[in-house]
Amino acid sequence: FDFVEDLWGVIIISQPSSLSMVGAKKTIDMLKTTGSPIIGLVENMSFFQCPNCGDRFYPFSNKKIDLPAFCKKLGVPLLVSIPQTPKSEVLVPYFTCLADKVLSARPIKVKHSVLSTTNRIKRTGVRGITKLVLR
Repeated sequence: FDFVEDLWGVIIISQPSSLSMVGAKKTIDMLKTTGSPIIGLVENMSFFQCPNCGDRFYPFSNKKIDLPAFCKKLGVPLLVSIPQTPKSEVLVPYFTCLADKVLSARPIKVKHSVLSTTNRIKRTGVRGITKLVLR
């Protein structure tokens, strides 16, 4: 993100699965490390609602995952949970809510905890190599 000028904020999109949460945490840690502003996290495909009976099914459900607690622990707002559906009209209120939250957002820069010496060296090395390659 060092090469993106005027970055207003980042929205992280994730599924409610254990593997996706690992990726989301790594992304958030990287954004914290770079000082990039974070708008929040969007939970994608959070549930499927049966068009016939209206019951909700959770395809990625895992009792170990508490996305609101995950976001709170990392200091990142949970913006919206979007269902899985073949009907685009069902998504309108969810994306309207997301748009409203993004438009009214004040992106946060969450400070990263102290990096280990190894991580600092790796980050500095990668930036140096990237600058050499892009010259």
